Order: sequence, then C-alpha cells, then structure tokens
Amino acid sequence: REGTYHSFVAWHMHVEEKMFRNFLFFLKTQDDYVIYHWHNYEHWHVKRLGERYKLEGEVEKYILPYMIDLHRMATKAFTFPTYTNGLKDIASFLGFKWRHADINALDAIAYYLKYQTNPDQYREKIQAVIDYNEDDCRATKLIKDWLQGQYSSSV
Repeated sequence: REGTYHSFVAWHMHVEEKMFRNFLFFLKTQDDYVIYHWHNYEHWHVKRLGERYKLEGEVEKYILPYMIDLHRMATKAFTFPTYTNGLKDIASFLGFKWRHADINALDAIAYYLKYQTNPDQYREKIQAVIDYNEDDCRATKLIKDWLQGQYSSSV
C-alpha cells in the first residue's frame, strides 16, 4: 500500500506553532498510528517543538509513545553493504530513488531559511525540499516494509 503523504509546512517561522498544533490535531483524529523515523533527530526536534510552544503534555501523549526508530532496529539486526547506515544509503541499496538527488538535509535547511527572506526566488527550491521530505518518508516506509518482509520470511 502506497499511503497518503500529508505535508505539514510552516511557510514562515511565525506560523510554526500553528503548523505544529495542526499536526497534533491531525494525530488526534487518527484511530491507530505509528510514527516511523530514522535515527534520533525527529525525536529530539519534536520534543523541542513541544517545549517551545508549551505543548510537552501533548507531545508526551500523542507523539513520543508512537515513535519507532527504524535506524536502531535495522542496524541492530542487519549489516548493510553501504558506506554509512544513513537513510539515503540503505534505502538506495534497497532500490529507492529520490526525485531530487542534488538535495540533502543541509540543503533543505538552507533553502528553507533562504525562502523565509525571498519566497519568490526560492519557491521552486522549497517545493523540492517538500518533495525531498516526502521521499525521505517513503524511503523510511520502504525500509520498514523490507524489515517486516525479512521477519515474515524467517518465521
């Protein structure tokens, strides 16, 4: 199943709190969910957003208990023939292709910050960043599905 991608973007820093509250509201409307992520950045960043906007209780209730770090699971169970244990290396090894091979996480941050000061000039780049994030989510899902397949075939 391909799944539906929902993008939550703070188009400007002054609306970050609203975006984060919208994300929490979205989670509250879900019957059953798991938040798969790769490594520790997402966990750390979500906690920081909760602290920044005085939503620690909401984060503790609706986000943190549902987060599963696939990096930890995958790298404890398998040794991949890749240079690093990064999402891009492992997902690429499993056949995933990013739409914008020229964008990485640091580029995404830089383009977002540049977009804040010059939205017209960086509109295409910010869309590429959104695509990049969606691709990261889909790459994470590919690894999750691969891990489940390995488990299913061993039982």
